[in-house]
Amino acid sequence: MLRYPLASVWMREWFDAGLPNRLLVSRTGYPSAAVVSFPSSVSENQRTRVFALNANCLVRPSVCKTAEDILPGVWQLDSKVSPD
Repeated sequence: MLRYPLASVWMREWFDAGLPNRLLVSRTGYPSAAVVSFPSSVSENQRTRVFALNANCLVRPSVCKTAEDILPGVWQLDSKVSPD
């Protein structure tokens, strides 16, 4: 029987003009799931942090039990003001 991991991280990039230049992290599924939302205008540094996925989770999903396993530092990404 194939079993799917319960941990997940979704990244949502918005292309609407005028959105706040900040990262938002939904904690609704904490600790196993996170949704990271951000506008396309975020800095390259912020974008790099958002997409710093643990590649081991793609190859061996069973080792990744939480959103933090998939995207290390995910819970620290939330920002009220863009840090650049």
